[in-house]
Amino acid sequence: MSSAAMKIHLINKRNLFRQTSLVTGIVLLSFCYGHSQNLANIGKIEPVTLSGNLSVSLNTYSSNDSVKSMDPFQWGITGAPMLNIYGLSLPFSVFMSSQNKQFNTPFTRFGVSPYYKWAKLHLGWRNLNFNQYTLGGQQIMGAGLELSPGKLDVAFIYGRFNHAVTNVSVYNNLNNTVPVYNRNGYALKLGYGDEKTGISFSYLNAKDVDNSADPQIAQQSGITAAANQALGLKGQVTFLKHFSFKVESALSFYTRDVHSDSVELKSRYRNNFFLKSGIISNPNASTSITTAGKAGLKYTTKVFSLALQYKRIDPNYKSMGAFYMQTDVEQYTIAPALRLLQNKLYISGSLGLQHNNLNRHLRTSSYRKIGMLNISANPSQVFGMDIQYSNYGISQQVLSQYRSPNPTTPSLYDSLRISQISQSLTLSPHLSFVGENNVHVLSLNTSIQNLKDNNEFNNGQNNYTTVTASFTHDWQMINANWDINQTFNYINTKTAINKIGSAGYTLSLTKAFVQNKGKGSATGSHRLAVTVSGNYYLNLMNNRSNGHVVAMNTGLSYQFLGHHNL
Repeated sequence: MSSAAMKIHLINKRNLFRQTSLVTGIVLLSFCYGHSQNLANIGKIEPVTLSGNLSVSLNTYSSNDSVKSMDPFQWGITGAPMLNIYGLSLPFSVFMSSQNKQFNTPFTRFGVSPYYKWAKLHLGWRNLNFNQYTLGGQQIMGAGLELSPGKLDVAFIYGRFNHAVTNVSVYNNLNNTVPVYNRNGYALKLGYGDEKTGISFSYLNAKDVDNSADPQIAQQSGITAAANQALGLKGQVTFLKHFSFKVESALSFYTRDVHSDSVELKSRYRNNFFLKSGIISNPNASTSITTAGKAGLKYTTKVFSLALQYKRIDPNYKSMGAFYMQTDVEQYTIAPALRLLQNKLYISGSLGLQHNNLNRHLRTSSYRKIGMLNISANPSQVFGMDIQYSNYGISQQVLSQYRSPNPTTPSLYDSLRISQISQSLTLSPHLSFVGENNVHVLSLNTSIQNLKDNNEFNNGQNNYTTVTASFTHDWQMINANWDINQTFNYINTKTAINKIGSAGYTLSLTKAFVQNKGKGSATGSHRLAVTVSGNYYLNLMNNRSNGHVVAMNTGLSYQFLGHHNL
């Protein structure tokens, strides 16, 4: 069974009178039936079922600018179809795009993870998460296996982490942000327990492949072949009924250049278990050993909870299996929460302290204070209100041992370079009136954001205040199949020099035409919806008009045979 959906959007690009963009999306093959079963019911289930979705998009773009900001024609395919054969589930993932960054072939990724009960197989491009500091979401082209019988959890994957770039022009076009070498590796996880109490160990071993990169690119980028081994620990435990403790940490051995000079280890380290077993390769002059982790203790009852959290990530912590993360940070956080009036009132907040320069190798140290308060009140089905307040402060101190490089200035830097406080307050009341044939929802969202610079040298030049307000009224006429939505928006930012803002109104009308053929038959349902919307915005500079924007949009959608959309 298949379905199709097409979306047509008219997009204004940069200047309403100079550029237009037509985006056409065709969505098809939306399979909406079938789920996995066990072999005990093999005679009672469908032998083959297909579910999931697959979409194909076609995009065109035109502009009268001399510089084109995108290709005139683009295409893409994404989807997650699921094939089920006698209870064996075969989930696929597909992503293909013409956005190839000038490669000779389109960017294509394909993967499947068939599973039956507690056994799962990974093939192709897969994304696994063993530990956020060892293997935490890195895309791997390879094969893997996960076994989770009962409380036991065992997983393994091997494959290619990155592809080398062997074309200098492509490398330059990508702004030197891509890996240079082919990178292969594997990761494994061994765990036992459940969501309340359990522990798992993870291990990652990856290495760049020598001679897989263009020598000119390697020399130009200054990137050398690297290697990495990382050991991770993750666990949680619940005790004394109301207490829970969670921890996630890792130790990373990262060698920036596998050809760097070797180092002579002391005798007491030579017989180390990890070195002798090969879990950790022999270090050289470019090897760094860093740690990362976080831990939290939480007390929870029906009406109250209190969480204490600690996080520390060493400077320059790296793992070839993890995406970019903030490093050189130590943070302490306390987060209470309270539920009152039969959950009609919820109050939560947090207070945190954070600083960097853990190794005292930087010229400056930054200290941050983070505070947040949330209040959600819903006394009835008609009225509710949300209140949010945050306070973020940062100060930067110059270490006294660093002297000024300019002989005409004082011998020492000022002890305090940065001192700023950022505050934000948001109020969001809302009303809901539900009738037999009409539903009205009114909501107001207002916020005030303020940044204050306490450094007297800047004389308030970095201070600014932003005020925003948005009022929305949504009216649904159930029997008539009408939906009318209107929104009033206002924003104003005050700096030391100017006041910049805008005010506007948006109106959206949607009319649905529904026809059902055959009682209880989804394949007999037809739905045509027409949407027309427009908005007007007045730009303001120092409370005076500074131009305006007018935009109109229209859209059509058609649903047929239950699961198909055009």
